[in-house]
Amino acid sequence: MTMDLSNLGQDGGQQIKINVADQPNVKCEECESLYFNKVTVIKKISKLLVGTPEDQLVPMETYICAECGHVNEDFKLQ
Repeated sequence: MTMDLSNLGQDGGQQIKINVADQPNVKCEECESLYFNKVTVIKKISKLLVGTPEDQLVPMETYICAECGHVNEDFKLQ
């Protein structure tokens, strides 16, 4: 798989093509599995902060290891 990253630069400079298959895999920090599942963390924002009659729920996606359920540090939401 080749990815065209030409619109990432602000100056419209050179076109960059990256072969994604050549890039390193992300591994689980605990069991070194290469497989992850997408999960949703739901943040609750106080109605006092957003000025609405009810608190707001905001979904945020992250990943957990498909083998052991660990969340890598890079995937943790603050």
